[in-house]
Amino acid sequence: MSTANSSNNRRGIVSLAEAIILQSLEDLWIPEHREESECFFCGEGFSICAEVAGLHHSKTSGILNQIGGIQIGKTIRKHSA
Repeated sequence: MSTANSSNNRRGIVSLAEAIILQSLEDLWIPEHREESECFFCGEGFSICAEVAGLHHSKTSGILNQIGGIQIGKTIRKHSA
């Protein structure tokens, strides 16, 4: 695989991770999708997407603080069963 293809693939993966995070933020405000979105932010999915997107810990913490309506401990217990 050429370097240009590799770079394009990387950009595509980063864009996808960013899009997943943005869509999950929007889904928090849609009652039919809120629970699934909360699970995403409280689980491994958000951590993986944030890492792929290159978000540093301070940025991910800021996102979680801005959506402060999510009670992380309560949500994890609720969805881990």
